[in-house]
Parts: sequence; C-alpha cells; structure tokens
Amino acid sequence: MRIFAAMNSPVKTFILTSALGSILLLRQAPKYAVADSYIRTAGVLFLIQFLASATWKIVLYPRFFSPLRHLPQPKVSQSHLL
Repeated sequence: MRIFAAMNSPVKTFILTSALGSILLLRQAPKYAVADSYIRTAGVLFLIQFLASATWKIVLYPRFFSPLRHLPQPKVSQSHLL
C-alpha cells in the first residue's frame, strides 16, 4: 500500500477506474476488450484516461477555458528582440 500513498490522486483514480472498467468490459462486452486480458485492457484504459487528462491540462484548458486567457499581455516591440 505504500506505492499508492506516494501517488497523486488522479493516478489512483485512473488505476481504479481502469481496473473496474476492464472487469466490466470483459464480462459485459468481451468483443471490445484487448486480447481477452484484464491487464492489457486495464492498461489501454489507463493510457486513454492519462492522454485525455494530459490533453485537457496542457492544451484545452489553458487555451480555451481558463479565466486567465483574457488578461492583457505586455506589448513586445520588434526592435528589442534583435
């Protein structure tokens, strides 16, 4: 259990939902599972969640949804860059 104590909360959530999703997927819709394996299916689900979270945090939220996106920016003159 020490491994889970060192992880941050989203990773724990991703692991738990991936494991539960893998179990449910293999029992309810096995044709969508990865190679009929709980571990591989859970790994793919974890990867999908991780990539979606990273895309949200790095690309979508700062550019389109952040309340800070409309703050005034400093003006940069071209002569000082050379």
